[in-house]
Amino acid sequence: MVRTTDRRLHPPGLVHPAGLGSIRESWTRIFSNTTYMRFAPSDVEVHVVGQVARVTCVENIYAIQEGHTLHSQVAGTNVFEHIDGRWLLTLHHGSPMRVTRSAPPDGDA
Repeated sequence: MVRTTDRRLHPPGLVHPAGLGSIRESWTRIFSNTTYMRFAPSDVEVHVVGQVARVTCVENIYAIQEGHTLHSQVAGTNVFEHIDGRWLLTLHHGSPMRVTRSAPPDGDA
């Protein structure tokens, strides 16, 4: 694993951490507030130029939080670099598109 500080994460609505440790901590906080989370990418486009690849997509995120089902859509951009024979994610940016929230199962809002 290449351990440098030039990695970036740009989650919607959050501080933009830099460096592997800060990025891991940010993802831990994101996942700790849900009982279930699933990502389903759509509209995926991949562009490769030399040792750099850009992947754009719509990230469909399904989560259960406090008894509510959430469906969020995020416009995602990911940049990968081909380093030592592996494609490594070096930048992720997500811009919120929409969020829908269901009522809890018993009907209480």
